[in-house]
Amino acid sequence: MGPRRAESAAKAKGRDPRDPVGCGAAATCYNRGRLGEFYVHSGKAPYAETVDAALRDLPQRVENTACASAEGLDHRGDVVHFGADALRELGKRYAAEMSRSTKP
Repeated sequence: MGPRRAESAAKAKGRDPRDPVGCGAAATCYNRGRLGEFYVHSGKAPYAETVDAALRDLPQRVENTACASAEGLDHRGDVVHFGADALRELGKRYAAEMSRSTKP
């Protein structure tokens, strides 16, 4: 389920989109990562640019959200999945975004 569809589904059920299962975690950061540039520009997925843009713009549309950049990260050779070093770097970026978005 894409970010816009997830947001719409949560709102339709009267739930906070950052707490789609209703566990009371609305104040928790809703953190996402962007798609790898290698994938977005590969031509393998016709909607990759649209999905990546939705992920990028999510923090401007939904309060207390974050989106980690995948800029410059490499794939593991299949032009679909991040490589090991790229995943470690993406994890650092997730942590940085989460830290920024949860500060009072």
